[in-house]
Amino acid sequence: MSDTKLTSTGLMPDGSQPLDINGRPITPRMRRRGMNINILCCGLGTLFAVAFWPSNALFSMYMTERLGATDLQVGFFAAIIGIGQLFQLIGVYIFDRTKTRKVLWVALVLAYRVLSFSVVGFAVYANTQGTSSTLVWAMLAVLALGFSMAQMTANAWWSWMADLAPESTRGQFFANRQLAATVASLVGTLPVILIDKIGTDAQGNYTDAADYVFIGIFAVCTLSGIVDIIIHAFIPEPARLDRPDSLTLGDTAQNLLEPMLDKHFRQFTIAMTFGAFSVMFWAPFVWPYLKDKTTIDIAYSANLITTALAGLGMMIGSRYWGVLIDRFRAKPIMAITYSAGLLSVYLLFITPGNATWLVYTIGGLLAGFMWSGMNLAVPQLMLTLSPQKTRNSYVATYGVVTGLATLAGPLLAGVLGGMARDYFDGLSFQWRWPWGTVVTHMQVLVIVGIVSRLLVYPMILRIREGNEKPMGMVLSTVLGPTQFRTLYAMRIFAGRNTGKKVEAMRRMGAESDQLAVSDLIEHLDDAEPGVRQEAALALGRVGGPEAIAALVRELTSAESDVRPEAVRALGMTGDPAAIASLKQNLAHPDESLRQQVARTLEDMPDAQAQQPLLEMIRRDEFDVTELVAMLSHAELEIRQEAALSLGRKGGPQAVEALAARLTDPQSDIRAEAAKALGMTGNRDTVPLLVRFLSDPDETVRERVTEALGELQTAEAAEPLMSLLRQDVSPTVFGHGASALARLGVMDAIWEVLPMMHQTTNVALRRQLATAVGNLIGRPAEFYHLMNNEFRSPGEQVFKLARRTRKSIERMARRMAAGPRAPQADPLRVSARHVEVAAEQFELQDYKTAIEQLHTAAMEILRSLYGFAAAEDVSVEYALSRDGRFGVGLWFLRVARDYALTAESKDELLRLDAMLGFHFLSSFTEGLTR
Repeated sequence: MSDTKLTSTGLMPDGSQPLDINGRPITPRMRRRGMNINILCCGLGTLFAVAFWPSNALFSMYMTERLGATDLQVGFFAAIIGIGQLFQLIGVYIFDRTKTRKVLWVALVLAYRVLSFSVVGFAVYANTQGTSSTLVWAMLAVLALGFSMAQMTANAWWSWMADLAPESTRGQFFANRQLAATVASLVGTLPVILIDKIGTDAQGNYTDAADYVFIGIFAVCTLSGIVDIIIHAFIPEPARLDRPDSLTLGDTAQNLLEPMLDKHFRQFTIAMTFGAFSVMFWAPFVWPYLKDKTTIDIAYSANLITTALAGLGMMIGSRYWGVLIDRFRAKPIMAITYSAGLLSVYLLFITPGNATWLVYTIGGLLAGFMWSGMNLAVPQLMLTLSPQKTRNSYVATYGVVTGLATLAGPLLAGVLGGMARDYFDGLSFQWRWPWGTVVTHMQVLVIVGIVSRLLVYPMILRIREGNEKPMGMVLSTVLGPTQFRTLYAMRIFAGRNTGKKVEAMRRMGAESDQLAVSDLIEHLDDAEPGVRQEAALALGRVGGPEAIAALVRELTSAESDVRPEAVRALGMTGDPAAIASLKQNLAHPDESLRQQVARTLEDMPDAQAQQPLLEMIRRDEFDVTELVAMLSHAELEIRQEAALSLGRKGGPQAVEALAARLTDPQSDIRAEAAKALGMTGNRDTVPLLVRFLSDPDETVRERVTEALGELQTAEAAEPLMSLLRQDVSPTVFGHGASALARLGVMDAIWEVLPMMHQTTNVALRRQLATAVGNLIGRPAEFYHLMNNEFRSPGEQVFKLARRTRKSIERMARRMAAGPRAPQADPLRVSARHVEVAAEQFELQDYKTAIEQLHTAAMEILRSLYGFAAAEDVSVEYALSRDGRFGVGLWFLRVARDYALTAESKDELLRLDAMLGFHFLSSFTEGLTR
């Protein structure tokens, strides 16, 4: 057992890592692995549910078709859900008094899955000895007992998963689970084809062969369910934060009552109770009704096709709704997808003639899409509304109360449906709807369900999640035609191509782009200046409180290098808060910024009228001649966008016009002209740009430096190196460093690394880290590594460490087979140091990770280059043997020295460690190619 002490917060003493129930750290990679295992388990568990989940269509059809079950028995099968949920009361008492949730959950649910094998026995008995009502009730009793054992632990499972999956990504986690469930459901339903193919005689009647298919399905599904629970044992269990130190029976009772005193949780629970009742009143009876030869007489294969189409809808919906939940929160999505329960209205219009396309499109594809959102939003909202300390009780109370509906709904429907069936069968005529279809007992159930669902909808709208987005904003996004373009752009943001990122951001401005606001805000600290600038401008076009707040932060930050873009962006919004912020900066000490603020405020009344023209310019819809004319337009923003569009188009005419604006001291778009010259790719402009490296306007200097970096010509190397040695602004320094790194000027690192360690500007630090990474490792790779590492901690570094170890081991094997065999041992030692470094990085002990990486580099120096002197001359020795390795070793020496005085969780230490892994991976892989 680890020596780490368990704390009352479930975290390590420094708050850096969550702990498991034994006090061992759960690293981000372990958490992700556990979540991925759970997604696999969801697929296996769904295969089990295909056969045995109460109200499941396949088992309901088996009972009615092969065992002769009544409506009441079908209703009881569905009501088993409610019976099981009542047992959560016992679960609360037990789990409030146990340290672990996993062990007891695994034991009880595994017992249920094993007990389900008895259904195979019942099915074999029915096939050989014949069926009876007693046999059906006995089988249902066994299923009810087993399901109740499992449901007793449901609240513990939800509490466990809520602690495992971070709230910020929980929507996507449940979406991925639902995807796995969808695929598994389709796979599990595939065998029903055999029922129609080999289980019928020439007259279409089902034979004993159909029973054998059902028996095979039940057996395979049970085995899948057992494997699901066994694999669950490998998922880490975070230390419990919802277990009191001491608890009486009265405390347990109070905890169970507390959720119903919580206004919003009470509203949510009551709404979901009536919602469950409305669905369970008709859903369990749909497929027996469709299969009934006297009503629709649909084939078993139709169930497979419907499942496949519903699965397709769920696969699309899971990704879609999961993203929306993570961005807009669960409540708005639940309010929208609650309408899924109203789709049953198609059953009022169904006839044998139109059944196929109605069931496939509405009951399959559309229902799958809508229910996927409901299935994601409801548990997410339940967990969000449940306080962490008493989540166990909240989940149990929710389960018990909604369980009453899932118990009462199908039982009442079974009785009412039977009565309605008898009534309609006893008539000498047929009731018909105005549209001509026959009124049946099933439609009576559907109408009751729809009415009860509509009655509770106002209560759903009153639920408050606390941080959800306004319904109007969410609806405009969901109904907007550009939402899928936004989702595609968000995928681009996660990639490594900065050009595509900039292009995607430049096209943003629709209401649906509210989806991407958090991504755009995150990119304000991107390592690439062009991405930062476009992110700021995109936030201005998208607007909204979050975007404006982020832009105001950039405008008021002395360290921000996107203040000019923030001014433009705030002017685009026209929002009172944005205007107030701009007015506060009319006295800004930076004259250039002060003038820009004044011009922006002056132009704001006409800004909205110019938006269509601006959009056309951003889409590059004008030719060069037209754009050159626009450089003299009355509106500043038109002039700025025209200059940038000329840069994208390039060509002699564009270069000439841009150069004229850059050299005109009266022009107010000199900075944009400089940036655009770099975008043209015309290296003949380098001498002109170099002249303006010392321009008095800081924004112009920044854009000139940025442009020289884009052009990547050796002619700019010396002026840029000279620039770094001067007392320039951090932003100019950052652009110069990036430019020199792209040119591969190794000497730049002597200037760049100290600045990287000095600055407190997050965006600049990451920009300089990218420059260092381009110099000591594979060019253009560190940017992608860093972004992915911040998004998924530990994942990229683990891969780098593994690649480095493999490269070192290959070198050691080659060396061991030749005359330098004794020198292979230090290489093997270095591989172990890299492994330890990765382990410590995962534990967020970056200081130790850097020390281990430095030691690994020293072992490589001894092995490959025969170094045997004191450590203090190692860098000079390495530089004399291999310049790139020497620079990398110097970097690790500087990083190690900084680590001696820094906090272990310092972000700069994290960057240093990532750079160290990047250097060793690039160097060792380069030697083995």
